[in-house]
Amino acid sequence: VEKLSSGNCIISKKIIDKYNGFDEKFSYCFEDAWFAQRLLRAGERIKYYPEMNVYHKPMESFKSFIKWHYARGKGLPTFQKRVGKLKNFKKLRLWSTKNIIKAHWKHPRIILILLLLALSVVIQYSAMVIENIKKHDEGKSYS
Repeated sequence: VEKLSSGNCIISKKIIDKYNGFDEKFSYCFEDAWFAQRLLRAGERIKYYPEMNVYHKPMESFKSFIKWHYARGKGLPTFQKRVGKLKNFKKLRLWSTKNIIKAHWKHPRIILILLLLALSVVIQYSAMVIENIKKHDEGKSYS
């Protein structure tokens, strides 16, 4: 595969040390995606094991959901500056979304899941736009 999520993977300490670990300049997120890019560029392989299960502690509140997605959106411009076009990452997001919908399609809470998925996209892209506007405005001098 071409991506990894540090919340869903196992990486040997040898590999982490060899490539100087995760870049802490990323404020909250994308350090794992950037690490994956560095590994691939160096000729390393990332393997996907579909039989591996990972449990994620759910968000504690709606506020934490909003804050987490806002932070991801806020980190997008920095990440995009390093990797260029986000086309492959958008494909990964669609693949992930499809899997979430597929896994819960017949569950009564599918409407809530669909709403939260849509809201996550809106929050992330809104944060990205807001951050870009802030950076643009910081570059202007006012008389």
